[in-house]
Amino acid sequence: MRVLRGSLRSHFRAKRAQGKLPLPAALGNGVNSVNKGSCHCGSVSFQVDKPLAKVYKCYCETCRKLSGSAFSVVTKVRKSDFNIIRGQDLLHVYESKPGKNRYYCKKCCSPIFVTVEDQPEYLRVRLGVLDGEPKVEIAGHIWLSEKPEWQEISDSLPKFSGWSA
Repeated sequence: MRVLRGSLRSHFRAKRAQGKLPLPAALGNGVNSVNKGSCHCGSVSFQVDKPLAKVYKCYCETCRKLSGSAFSVVTKVRKSDFNIIRGQDLLHVYESKPGKNRYYCKKCCSPIFVTVEDQPEYLRVRLGVLDGEPKVEIAGHIWLSEKPEWQEISDSLPKFSGWSA
């Protein structure tokens, strides 16, 4: 199985050719700054060069099964704003559904990002792999059609049966 497929592989090769890998170690942890992230063992690290977009709590069955939790906290990031700093060769891909690829660290199995075939310009990143405490506001709850009954939602944020945007 290939680690990176098609246009994603080309994207990272182009970034490397432009001298954008490795990136400077500038850190910031807010909606108006650069965000860095890494896997649990530290072998894979990445940087998001633009402010984080809307952040959602996702209750889809796949996120629940792959995280072992009631939901995961996710955001969409443009591929052009996402850079692997270290460990690209340690990424393993798992196709969780046709057209949906999840990239994990081969060593510790931390989820790094997700690509979806029908949104080729974006990646999805779980906020749990960001370093530090990014300052974000949760925009809503997604995939409530798959939320377990035992999980209660006690806020008034918008609720969507699928992906909202």
